[in-house]
Amino acid sequence: MSSKWCFTIQKAWQWRKALKQALSNAHAIPTLTALTAESLHNRHVRCLVLDFDGVMASQHETEVHPDVAAWLMNLAKEWPLTQVAVLSNKPFSVRIQALAQKFPDIQFIQGVAPKPFPMGLQEVARQRGLATDELLLVDDRLCTGMLAVTLAGAQGMLVLYPYQDFRKRPVTEGFFATLRWVERALVRTLA
Repeated sequence: MSSKWCFTIQKAWQWRKALKQALSNAHAIPTLTALTAESLHNRHVRCLVLDFDGVMASQHETEVHPDVAAWLMNLAKEWPLTQVAVLSNKPFSVRIQALAQKFPDIQFIQGVAPKPFPMGLQEVARQRGLATDELLLVDDRLCTGMLAVTLAGAQGMLVLYPYQDFRKRPVTEGFFATLRWVERALVRTLA
């Protein structure tokens, strides 16, 4: 078993009550587009950190979902996109280039340990001169994103209905849908 999986299992068990809190209405949103600049200000967020797969697009897509692109354009009227970063466990160069073309102010974080390791969030905070609790990570997975939030001392929002395209990638989307379901069921049961 890989060290990432061992780390994830150990830390998820240790922090299972915190992960269960991520399922509450106060820490979950239906989709990314439900997040508002007002809610970011109310939470005293200084940097919004987004996962890509499931949050900004379906699995393995290069471009952000059209709804997310429209949401980002609207968000930019009240929240500077320079205060948005993408922290993905799959930082494909084609994805980074596509995002930079449409949204050049958004930073794509690269070269850090994958979530649930907290180093990505810590690096975002370090680069921006912020405390980690001034970051808000929006992710669709409990045992990667929300666990990283807990370990880094950041804020987190769990996306309950991630973007999925079963017609295009039935096996991949089925795998991640099952993984999300198992994570949520285990956390609800064991916490």
